[in-house]
Amino acid sequence: MSKNWLQCTITLIALLSISVASAFVEGKDYSVIAGDKATPRGRIEIIEFFSYSCHWCAKLEPALQNWLTTKPRYIDFRRVHVAFSRADLELAKSYYVAKALNIEHEISDDLFNSASKSTTRRKSLIDLFKKHGVTSEKIDDAFNYSPSIDQQVKRGIDLVKSYQIYATPSIMINGRYLVDSGMADGDNKKFFAIVNYLVNQIANEEKLT
Repeated sequence: MSKNWLQCTITLIALLSISVASAFVEGKDYSVIAGDKATPRGRIEIIEFFSYSCHWCAKLEPALQNWLTTKPRYIDFRRVHVAFSRADLELAKSYYVAKALNIEHEISDDLFNSASKSTTRRKSLIDLFKKHGVTSEKIDDAFNYSPSIDQQVKRGIDLVKSYQIYATPSIMINGRYLVDSGMADGDNKKFFAIVNYLVNQIANEEKLT
């Protein structure tokens, strides 16, 4: 092995290391949120802020579901449906109703499609639940007489205000980093590359790997 070849190899490794370390830039590819949120030791909390009325959320959905099947075991994932408008309020309630009835995954595509066609009136949304076999009584109870679902909608609104979420989809990592679709230029691969980069940073700091 020649000295020149060895030197070139070392230089290349160094350049690659610099490239990886500076792959994503604060303020461009992600934001740092002031005041870290306390999370259980040994866990990383990820929150997706989304809306069924958001085209980019619908576009991200297949990649998100794929990422969830491969995410590290120390990640706790949950979703918050934003409510930027009156129509979003109905969709947010629909999301939490679907969760309560354990049909979130079955009805998700229909809710995205319904919202894309602006059919977000409660009657139209209730018809979707009936299509998925939910009885009128259960739907009525969940939509109109469930304080826990109303509370989830309110908590979601409060979180959106607290974290100053202005775009969807956005992913919050440990209450510390925020990534949204615009930062990833609408590219799903880049979006989750940024998410994984930030998750790995926290995991390395906390020795979770």
